[in-house]
Amino acid sequence: MDKSFLILLNLSKSDLRDSKTLSKYLVSSGANIEQQKTVLSIFELKRKFNKQVSLVERFIEVSSIAIENPPKTLKYKDLYSHLKFAEDVPIQNPLRLLLELSVALRTDNKEWVRKLGKRLVNTSDLQFASYIEPRKFTNKLYLQYIEALFDTLNLMKVKKFDPMLVRMIATRLIFFLPTKEKSRFTSYFNANWSLNELREFVTSREYGQSGIGLWFNVLENRTTKSEVNNFLDGVLKKSAIKRMPREEFWILKYFYPGDDRRELLDKRLEKFVKKTTSIHDSLVLSEILEKEAIQKTLGKFDKSYMRPLFKVKRDVYQEVLRSGLPSQFALYNLFLLGEKDTDLFWWYVL
Repeated sequence: MDKSFLILLNLSKSDLRDSKTLSKYLVSSGANIEQQKTVLSIFELKRKFNKQVSLVERFIEVSSIAIENPPKTLKYKDLYSHLKFAEDVPIQNPLRLLLELSVALRTDNKEWVRKLGKRLVNTSDLQFASYIEPRKFTNKLYLQYIEALFDTLNLMKVKKFDPMLVRMIATRLIFFLPTKEKSRFTSYFNANWSLNELREFVTSREYGQSGIGLWFNVLENRTTKSEVNNFLDGVLKKSAIKRMPREEFWILKYFYPGDDRRELLDKRLEKFVKKTTSIHDSLVLSEILEKEAIQKTLGKFDKSYMRPLFKVKRDVYQEVLRSGLPSQFALYNLFLLGEKDTDLFWWYVL
């Protein structure tokens, strides 16, 4: 049997306490110097930038603060210390948004709450997949996280924030909840939309353009592809394209309007390519490049996007790994691309 596999097989949780302990295990297992360096490098990278557990713990802590009878010792500076902790976390990270929303709800700053709520509505599958890895949570922590989500939405409901916004946030979060929790959230926060309701709200000026990605995700499982395309065609007006958050550019993978909107979109895409600053931006680009017309457009601004798509995607997913972000999403996609590097197993295990 391959020795490298045996080293993986016999690894225990106690061996992962810190880099010194892991190093001792690798030496005792007979790993060569090169293997030791590779494994320890991966171990340290995965712990250098990853604040997801600490963010969840702080989100739970803030969410547990009662509104009616807050602790007498509670001061605004204590709340803002949580924001200070998260300020170096990418704004695309849903955990940062949830923490900030929980803090905002305890300051009664309604405009701040509304702004954060809309950002949560616009979070994409890519954001949840690349920034959150629930398998790294203990069972207790994960259950507390679920309850903190429920309490945050319920507080918005109790404080009588826009009921429609609460429904939209709940609908977005439900996509990423375990099956047994979906029905509780759906029922309590009225997130079970009838098709007639969907058709009404997706065409409304106030709500249709403020949650394009959300409505797409809901509609694609409820109606025909033709109706979904009609929705996107109707909602992606010039005014919406000018305001569309970068986080929602992934929608262009499914609908890339022509006519005079194409020129406006291409200008926004050019700026997007030239100012790509986050891992999430790179992931969005790798998704929309699947649209041949977009690949041709982006190739005019950067020749690297004209490479075979699997090479572009592989580079992006490897960038995700090197960033220290949760690795499960990147590993899954690298395996789909046929990547055979055995080091990928260490990225998963560590």
